[in-house]
Amino acid sequence: MGFGLQKWIYQMKPRKPFKKGNKIAGYETQDIHNQKEFNLKETYSTNPEIIENRLKEAKKKSLINWRKQKFYGLLIVLALISVFALIYFNASYFNNSASHDHYKLMAKKDQQEKADALILLIKTGKHHLYNNEIENAITNFKLALNIDPDNSVALYNLILALSVDCENNSNNCEEAIEYYGKLKKLDKNQISEELESRMVMVEEIIKRESGSIF
Repeated sequence: MGFGLQKWIYQMKPRKPFKKGNKIAGYETQDIHNQKEFNLKETYSTNPEIIENRLKEAKKKSLINWRKQKFYGLLIVLALISVFALIYFNASYFNNSASHDHYKLMAKKDQQEKADALILLIKTGKHHLYNNEIENAITNFKLALNIDPDNSVALYNLILALSVDCENNSNNCEEAIEYYGKLKKLDKNQISEELESRMVMVEEIIKRESGSIF
């Protein structure tokens, strides 16, 4: 290092030590120009009247908030009750409708089954009567009358079968008269000349049988 450079270094003033806070941050701030704009509302007071008024106001606000919460809670409860009631009544309506439809379907099915059974019993009874199987014919016609007591076709054929049994075996004669009287009350148009003549014969058999007893 040359002599001239050393002389220049020694002639320089030493640097002052570093101080905190010398450096400005550089943030842009604003000053308050009007102090009236910055007056804060007084929050603390020792005046009893002010304190009492504040307490009343706080209680009033608290009461209003409580009533609002209670009202909204009641509305929610009513809404839930309405929803559940609607669901329940809808479910009940559909269940009742389904039950009613099921009942109607079952009743119709049962009625159809009875009608089919009635037709089958009458046909079977006529077949037995045609083949002179009188007891089986009587049984089938009576079963048909159990299904439909006012069925004139079954009643007519039963009287016919009973009259044949009365003629051949002297059995069921009085029963034939009884059913004949029922048929006359039910439907006179069903009574044929053949059936009338057979009933005359049945009455004669009854008289003969009763006369032979005495």
